[in-house]
Amino acid sequence: MAGRRICYILALAGCVGFYIAYQKWFAWIVLLTVLFLPWFSLLLSLRAMFCLKLRLTLPDRITQGADINIRLDLHGTGVRPPFGCRIRVSKPCTGENWILRPGDALPTEHCGGLSVRVEKAKVYDFLGLSA
Repeated sequence: MAGRRICYILALAGCVGFYIAYQKWFAWIVLLTVLFLPWFSLLLSLRAMFCLKLRLTLPDRITQGADINIRLDLHGTGVRPPFGCRIRVSKPCTGENWILRPGDALPTEHCGGLSVRVEKAKVYDFLGLSA
């Protein structure tokens, strides 16, 4: 997200420089377009941001040593905006904790129950500038 914000600030600085150098109606329209682009993106993505639901899908029983990947299913209407989250996996009997991303494999080397939960889930607008 920080990289996208830096790119937007650089694009905005380029448009300001273009407007100062050119000073015609086209430069003014380009500057206004770049200025209002994040607000327009946020306005378009608000419905999808509020209606999006994340669902963690895992099997009920896992055999020891099996390769099981964590999968997040997105449920919502329309186009899905980008999202980010982290997944905390803990083993209650030993107290071990792992922080994983969606698509990573579960640590199933040893037997025992695992507790899996989604933390810090964020849904971004379509440009990825605001969460």
